[in-house]
Amino acid sequence: EGIGLPTFGALLARLPPERLSSGTSFVMAGSTAGVAIGLLICPFLMGRFDWPLIFWSFAAAGIVWLVWWHRKLPSLLPPTRSLPYSDGAEDSKSVPWVVIL
Repeated sequence: EGIGLPTFGALLARLPPERLSSGTSFVMAGSTAGVAIGLLICPFLMGRFDWPLIFWSFAAAGIVWLVWWHRKLPSLLPPTRSLPYSDGAEDSKSVPWVVIL
């Protein structure tokens, strides 16, 4: 879950401007709905089974989602477009870590 929110921005940046608002709304609503559904399912599972089942069932659901998403993603997003503030060229400058640290 820690990489979920940062990746939303990277995926949403690939949407055309006219779909950006609806895409953002869909992602944020889906994220909130996922938490709500999890909070509704967990007490039921905890009452019938032990906590490891909750962990493994959510892990399995995540793997199923990952496989589906990986197969479906190319057809859902348009080809990468350059951002308005980018000239499309890669920045060849390296980060001066020694100076920063």
